[in-house]
Amino acid sequence: MKFHPTLLAAALTLALAACANDSDADNPPADPVAADTAPTEPAAAPDAATAPGASAGSLADHDRRALLAVQEVDRHEIAAAEDALAKNVQGDVRAYAETLRDDHGRNLEATRGLLGGVAGESGDGQHYAENGPNRDIAAGTADVQPAGAGQAAHTPEGDTASDSPELAAMRDKHEAERRRLSALEGDEFSREWIAAMVKGHEEALAKLDNELIPGAGDAAVAQHLQSTRAAISRHLDTARSLQGAR
Repeated sequence: MKFHPTLLAAALTLALAACANDSDADNPPADPVAADTAPTEPAAAPDAATAPGASAGSLADHDRRALLAVQEVDRHEIAAAEDALAKNVQGDVRAYAETLRDDHGRNLEATRGLLGGVAGESGDGQHYAENGPNRDIAAGTADVQPAGAGQAAHTPEGDTASDSPELAAMRDKHEAERRRLSALEGDEFSREWIAAMVKGHEEALAKLDNELIPGAGDAAVAQHLQSTRAAISRHLDTARSLQGAR
C-alpha cells in the first residue's frame, strides 16, 4: 500500500507534537510568580574594615583626651585675658591680654572642630569668658567655689565628655588662680597676673611635650598639638619678657 507524501508528513507532525506534550506534562514550566518570591541566599555582610564610614568620626582615647586638655587650656587663657582687660590693664600688658584672647579663641575653635564640635563658631571663646563660672571675678562680685567644695565644676554646654577627674582638677586649679588674682588691683594685679601667665604657659608647654604630643596618633590631632605648642611657646616668651621689664 502506498502512502501519499502529504499524508505521511502530516502523520509525522502529529506524532512529534504528541511526544512534546508528554514531555511538558512530565516537566512543567516553572511558575514565574513562585520564581520571583522564592527565598534567596542573604548577601554576605561587608567586612567592618572595608565598610564605608567604619572609622569615621572616631578618635583614639589619647587623642580625645589631649584635645580636651587643650580645650581647657584655651578656655582658661581666654577667661584670664578677659579678667585682665576687665581690670583695665594698659600698655604692653593690655596688648598681651588681647593677644591671648584672640590666639586662644582661634585655637579653641580648631580644637572643637577636631573634637567634632562646630568649628568656626563665632565668639565661642568670648562666650565662655563672659558666661563662665567666674566672669564677675574681676569685678569682685563672684562667689564661686571649686568643684568638690559643694559645687560641681563648670562644664560648658555640650561638653559632658570632658567631665573627667583630670580635667576637673585642671578647671578647679584655673578657677582658684583667677579667684586669687581677682582680689588684686593696679600694678600688683598686673605683676601677679603676668607671673601667673608665665607659670601657666610653662605648665602647658611641659604637658604638651611630655604627655600630649608624644602619644598623638591621628595626623590632624598631632599637627594641631604642634601648632598649639608653637603658640604657647610664643606666649611664654612674651610673658617672660614682660615679667623681666617690671
